[in-house]
Amino acid sequence: AFLYATGEIRQLGTLAGGNWSAAYAVNEGGDVVGYGNTGSGAFRGFYWTGTTLISIGTLGGDNSYAMDINDSGQIVGDASTSSGYLHAFSTTGGAMQDLGTLGGTSSFAYGVNNSGLVVGYSTTSDGGTHAFLYENGEMVDLNSLLPDGSGWVLLQAYGINDQNQIVGTGLWNGGERAFRVNLDTGSPVPEPGVCILVACGGVLLSLGSWLRRRSEPAANQEEFPPK
Repeated sequence: AFLYATGEIRQLGTLAGGNWSAAYAVNEGGDVVGYGNTGSGAFRGFYWTGTTLISIGTLGGDNSYAMDINDSGQIVGDASTSSGYLHAFSTTGGAMQDLGTLGGTSSFAYGVNNSGLVVGYSTTSDGGTHAFLYENGEMVDLNSLLPDGSGWVLLQAYGINDQNQIVGTGLWNGGERAFRVNLDTGSPVPEPGVCILVACGGVLLSLGSWLRRRSEPAANQEEFPPK
């Protein structure tokens, strides 16, 4: 892993006992996150604040992967649980929080903005994958906010900015497309979600109200391929 700043490349090193590392995100303060191997052969997410790589641990399993960090130092990624499945996580005050799934066995967080909104994707109870938004303790399937007949299936969300715009990949009328979703959080009282196609080519979406409480489906017990 390395950090490039002021025209220079700085090597960040490896975790104790490891010989490989990769950096995936850096915040405005220069804090870096990523993951690397350890002496045992496991992969562990790390953060770097100027001196050394610090392991962020797991959710009870062997491996973890840190994928993004916001300016408050909140880290997101995915980590294995005691069952061996990978679950999306977010750190709060240094502690790792399991964000759960959309009814399947595994989930993966890839982006977090400075408001603490987390995006990624999860397996579902039928074995598919759907993009999610995590906010205020709830993982919401972005597809649950699409109107009937939109032609979209949002598969993975990879990033979210401070304007609450989400990017990822999905299927539009059966063809794979990149998308950008604009979250409208101006309404003080969440209502059933509305999604309006607003750009040529079918890749720019606007979600009206996006927070909707819902129950989790039963867990899918099929194994998900490792990262």
